[in-house]
Amino acid sequence: MTDAIFELERKKKDEEKKKRDEERIQQLMMDNNNKWENSGRMNSILRDKFRTKKKEREAKQAENDKIINKYRLGVTQLQEPSEEDNVQAKKVRLDRLSSKDNRKLNELKKATAISTEEEKGKSAASRHLRKLAAQKHNFFT
Repeated sequence: MTDAIFELERKKKDEEKKKRDEERIQQLMMDNNNKWENSGRMNSILRDKFRTKKKEREAKQAENDKIINKYRLGVTQLQEPSEEDNVQAKKVRLDRLSSKDNRKLNELKKATAISTEEEKGKSAASRHLRKLAAQKHNFFT
């Protein structure tokens, strides 16, 4: 009799396990089907994105080629400025000399070209010229 009860209990446990396993298998099959369906949809989305970016790249390349051909540039590809280029460009300070300052500079160049080395070191024009040269040096550094 104990064997019959033991066998009945074992049969009941096996049926419960079978039911749990069937549910789990069904769940795994549904997940697998969804994964493949989503995979196809995701693949389609990725292909669309790729095509869009490819068209953008081709349009940009055509625009670059147009500019290169128009201005006869010796480069094969124009590039977008990098973040580093933008930072460097912001640091540059453009000091333009006014026409009055340009005239003074030219006059000073003429005056110093005539004078000797000793006179250059002592003349006011030379000091002013050195001052302008220092400003010009600061401009380019």
